Amino acid sequence: MKKKLILLALPLLLLCLNATLFAQKHNKTMPYAIIEGAKYFLISKENLMKLDSLYCSDNQFKIISFSSDVKRKGDIEEVKSNSNLITLTMRKMFSSVETGNKIWFENIKAKDSDGKVIILNSMSLKVK
Repeated sequence: MKKKLILLALPLLLLCLNATLFAQKHNKTMPYAIIEGAKYFLISKENLMKLDSLYCSDNQFKIISFSSDVKRKGDIEEVKSNSNLITLTMRKMFSSVETGNKIWFENIKAKDSDGKVIILNSMSLKVK
């Protein structure tokens, strides 16, 4: 009985091992947005005001649009950018945030040279 179980389990084990090795060989980490001056999901007001654009961790992709949300006094304000650049409206919104406020960068889209568009993970930062 034990021999039969081993013989039945062996092909499954080999299949799982092959799938794992394939995934390790071909799996790349997903690109993500880089926000200069942010560290450990925190950003100083000074670095927030210096922020001029978002970048992608993978140089093959360029961020083509994103939105930024700020929650203040229970209200959420959203501003969109149709490029990787921080807009003037975003800068005005950032100027009014206080320590402890959160800022979200969402709907971050990036495109590669072949025109392939991907959506990057959202990020939230707390103003310190």
